[in-house]
Formats: sequence, C-alpha cells, structure tokens
Amino acid sequence: MIIGFIFSLHLIFIIYVFILKLKKESLSAGFISSAFIIILFAVGWSLASLFANSFLPDSFYEFARKIFKPAIDAVAGISSALLNKPIINPDESWKEINGDSFGLFLLSIAENFFYKSYYKDLWTTTPAEKGK
Repeated sequence: MIIGFIFSLHLIFIIYVFILKLKKESLSAGFISSAFIIILFAVGWSLASLFANSFLPDSFYEFARKIFKPAIDAVAGISSALLNKPIINPDESWKEINGDSFGLFLLSIAENFFYKSYYKDLWTTTPAEKGK
C-alpha cells in the first residue's frame, strides 16, 4: 500500500508536468519530461533500495514499525468509523515497512528537492501569463 501510494503520486506528477510542458512548450517536450521522470524514478528506486537493504539493519525496520504503529492504527480506526470497514488491516500493514518501501520513501524525498529546482519555471507565472 505504501509503494502503491507513492507510485500514484509519481503518476499524478508525471501527468501534471506533461500537461504543463504541453501548454508552455510542445508535445515532444512533454514526452521528454515524462520519460526523464520515469528514468530517474526507476534508477533512483534501484539505488535507494540497494542503499536501504545494504546499510540499514533489520532492527531499523522494527524501530520504524513501532514509530508508525499509532498512525496506521489511527487510519484504520478512522476509516472503519467512516466507511464501516477499515481500508487497511493494521495487522498486515507491518509487512510493508521493508527496505524497498523505505528506499522509495528516501527517493521521494530526494526527488522532491530535485524537481523543485529543476522544474521551478513550471510553477512561476509572469505578469503576461496572468493576463491571458
């Protein structure tokens, strides 16, 4: 579920950048930006998972499970109160906190800083664009 959530955030970001590049530049610029994001995601996740699985001991994941237990229990409690069924099973969700999901989490943090500097022109508008 953690990995699926981060995948969906990346997919939304790819679509967002594609549409903005399509509007500001061209169709090929949108495809090139999308391919760039996909390549960075694939290579970055491989390297981040390699780092997480190689250098972090298993005791780290036990520690992370203890930290995130209240949050996962709260999400399960809120969802069961609102929807009459939990959207996550708190007993099974601990299996998802492993080297791959932690590597993907590290990658997302690093990508956030990188994309803020690389695509900073996409989020700024000039006075001429505001008048359109």
